[in-house]
Amino acid sequence: MRKSYRQYIHVFKKIKPFLYLGILYLVISLIIRTIFFFHPITTASFSFFEIIKVLFVGLVNDIFVFILASAILALYFLFLSDSKYRKPYGYIIFGALLLFFLYIWLIPNNIFKQYGGSVTEVALAFVGIKTFSSD
Repeated sequence: MRKSYRQYIHVFKKIKPFLYLGILYLVISLIIRTIFFFHPITTASFSFFEIIKVLFVGLVNDIFVFILASAILALYFLFLSDSKYRKPYGYIIFGALLLFFLYIWLIPNNIFKQYGGSVTEVALAFVGIKTFSSD
């Protein structure tokens, strides 16, 4: 079954912020790499082919870094609204958040305590607010 034009527009509207952020990220990293090539501290000299190769490898690296960062941003957007709890899979999300909250609270040697300081309290407060907040 073919998708209509409106369905494509609907999908494009959902990914538009990611496209804008991706383009901005790639342009800024290209500018920074170019500045580093011509910076006086750079003592190595590069041929034109080596510059193109470095820029290409940097572009590929930046694309993959942005994909990872976008996945985190997409998860954040998923948990931004409380309407998810009114849907059937809301019970699964609530259960996962509750288990994560209990993990932070009850397990004495959890990953947040490994970092030390007040990281555990911040994580506990954040997950607690996300778990137990409502409209």
